[in-house]
Amino acid sequence: MTGAFVERQTVLVADDEEDVRFLLSRLLGDVGYEVLLAQDGLEALQQIDVSKPDLMILDLMMPGLDGWGVLKRLETHPDRPLVVLLTARGDSESFARGMRGGAAAYVTKPFRFHELIATVQGLLASGGKTRVMHDERRRERRRPVTADVRICGRDDTPIALGQCVNLSHGGLNVHLGLKIEEGFPVSVGFALLPASPAMRIDGQVKWCQPVSRGYAHGLSFVKLTEESARQVEALLGVE
Repeated sequence: MTGAFVERQTVLVADDEEDVRFLLSRLLGDVGYEVLLAQDGLEALQQIDVSKPDLMILDLMMPGLDGWGVLKRLETHPDRPLVVLLTARGDSESFARGMRGGAAAYVTKPFRFHELIATVQGLLASGGKTRVMHDERRRERRRPVTADVRICGRDDTPIALGQCVNLSHGGLNVHLGLKIEEGFPVSVGFALLPASPAMRIDGQVKWCQPVSRGYAHGLSFVKLTEESARQVEALLGVE
């Protein structure tokens, strides 16, 4: 048998629900990842020490050491994996806290299988980094933040649902299934859960280009309120 051996990337699933662990193990294994399982925070940390996974899907609400505790202990860990938070907590404060804690993505339960897998694949393919598409964006600190967003016109007319890819103090990169022309004014809402108060920020489309599934858009924020600026800083991890 010839050909080079290609090492599979490893994903750790830390969740106290056996059904969730089983389901994600099957889904991730089917797309080519080696999957490790942990039923609580302490077991997750042991797996990280021993196996050094590339990415961890982390449930926040677990008995014993919960997801928040795991994030805290990972702050100084030399082999910290990329972290995708998987939780039923969809409020904006939990979202911001997770981003401050170093998570690269935040997925709420119940989750859509294909979107969770796409999130994992996107983060591992980029190494947690997002491709820079324009020179002016190289001068601004950006952070990978994966989250559902709701794009509306300034009159609150819904336009599209999409996914935020990265965020800065001045704007964000979002993928949508349709093209919005440059200069179009929009309102961006971080759609965590329908019942939770969404973070909403006014913006404007600065550029658009096609990607594999839809269009990537660069949006700049306009007229940030004090509260909006605080929320953006929270997501960027600025205390």
